[in-house]
Amino acid sequence: MTRIGSSNDYYIGGWYHETGSTDDIELYRFNQNLNLQKTVRLRAAGDDQISCIASDSNGVIIGGQSGARSFMAKIDSQLNSYDGIAIPGITEIKAILPVSSTGVQAAQSVNPLALAPPSNQIYFAGVSSTELIVGAISGFPVSASTVQVRKFAIANRSTPIELIEGNNAIYMLHRGLNASETIVIKFSLSLQEIWRKRVDVGAGSRFSKGETSGNELLLAGFTSSI
Repeated sequence: MTRIGSSNDYYIGGWYHETGSTDDIELYRFNQNLNLQKTVRLRAAGDDQISCIASDSNGVIIGGQSGARSFMAKIDSQLNSYDGIAIPGITEIKAILPVSSTGVQAAQSVNPLALAPPSNQIYFAGVSSTELIVGAISGFPVSASTVQVRKFAIANRSTPIELIEGNNAIYMLHRGLNASETIVIKFSLSLQEIWRKRVDVGAGSRFSKGETSGNELLLAGFTSSI
């Protein structure tokens, strides 16, 4: 679920069974009283499933998988029109993070990005059969956008969980290969890796959410041992 800016409308994404082994994507818009305002279905040629949903100031951004390819799409706030892109080399997009223009512009003064405009910068994380991938797209419409990616040779079961905006940085949480392991990678806004940490708090426990406070990264998760 996501909300656009200070809007009182909320957006939920999911998929439904279309026919045979084919699924398609459905988006719902609710008002602040949780009354359904609109439903829209998005269909492509393949089996379409949504994995993540986010928003910027004027629309909803979704990511997921269509057949054997990943996709990212931008839909306006009224769910009337959309623009989409397939990211080459990625099977499925698992997390999306639109970054505020102030954060990106501050970083550009130190280490300029080859992407523009700053206010439309959208980061994503996904997987292929052999790699963990983080990237950025300069925005929509896709006809005028630029995409860059960083790839890591990590097993596919090491799945991205969340992207978190920090102080001139992006943090990615992803599952480690052990059941209790979470990996945190810190990137600059130009997608250069700054550090990587392995966090393991014991059997049956794993972090799944995070947020930043100043220069600190706060993590939350679950445990089965209490």
